[in-house]
Amino acid sequence: MQGLLAASGYQAITTRVHTLTLTYSSPQQWWAAAQSQGPWAACWRHIPAGRLDAAQQEAFALLNERREPDGSIPRTMLFACTSAHKVTP
Repeated sequence: MQGLLAASGYQAITTRVHTLTLTYSSPQQWWAAAQSQGPWAACWRHIPAGRLDAAQQEAFALLNERREPDGSIPRTMLFACTSAHKVTP
């Protein structure tokens, strides 16, 4: 990204990476969130309707393996934000 910006005439290019940890109280809460976020648009919506229940149960089984002792399910994501300035003549 920085190379593309520099090649386009931008200067003072800075990228900051942020860590965000979300905590879901249950697989059902994770599922509800997944339906409204990028993963749903990217992959879940392509699962045929007849397989969706089975896919949900498989996802829940995997999520149960990640549960903390209190039952919560953590999800850690990295976000990169790049800023730059372009001086126009």
